[in-house]
Amino acid sequence: DGALVKEFGSERVCYAGICETQMYGAGVGAALAGTRPIVDIFWSDFAVEAFGQLVLQAAKIRFKIAYKLDCPVVFRLDYAGIDYKTVHHSGCYHNWIANAPGLLVAVPSTPADVVGLWRTALRDNKDPVCMMNDRGVQGVSGPVPEDDYTIPFGVADVKRESSDVTIAAVGHYVHRALEVAEDLAKEGIDVEVWDPRTLTPFDRESLIKSVKKTGAMVVVDQAPKTFGTTGEFAMTVAEAVDPIPPMARVTTMD
Repeated sequence: DGALVKEFGSERVCYAGICETQMYGAGVGAALAGTRPIVDIFWSDFAVEAFGQLVLQAAKIRFKIAYKLDCPVVFRLDYAGIDYKTVHHSGCYHNWIANAPGLLVAVPSTPADVVGLWRTALRDNKDPVCMMNDRGVQGVSGPVPEDDYTIPFGVADVKRESSDVTIAAVGHYVHRALEVAEDLAKEGIDVEVWDPRTLTPFDRESLIKSVKKTGAMVVVDQAPKTFGTTGEFAMTVAEAVDPIPPMARVTTMD
């Protein structure tokens, strides 16, 4: 509709054709040339079309050129949009993307986290960042501080402090976990809800601290179970907590 062009001008806003590889390549090139591009292809499903630019170029370009240039591009990607009712527009690829060395990956769950993490991403002068937007979070409301705050990557947040069991949840499922915690509280079960906020870097120390306190963990994510974030969370705890506490995973079917 041209609203962004009217507000920011045609030199700062470019409407691209539907070619994800071209869009990501242009974003990488613009970042190397000294600009601060944001590339928005909406659905992370179609980032798969541009994985060469994302994983082989954006993620590795600084290493390949001996850090002589920086690549401060931000990729915005939606995920988990239509409850798996279609082939497209419903996938969860945050675990794929977090597996690529060189990319920073955020999975905010609240309006305040979205704002704080976006500010951090836009002010990072070196690294490519993937801002993963869970479609379920778009309908969530909540307070946002008025000051110019930022949230550093690699710092998780305990959304509800308790002592009986930790629920480690990603994206919109943080809110589902909070609902479950309130229900279980009526039965005398005290639930702590842990939100990673970013996957790379991943705040391992915070998760370990939470589970050492509660003594048990349930991991919840919309991505499929096999080779997913839930396995990484569980293994992080298994390697650090002795004896290994009871753990369970709640995920989408493989």
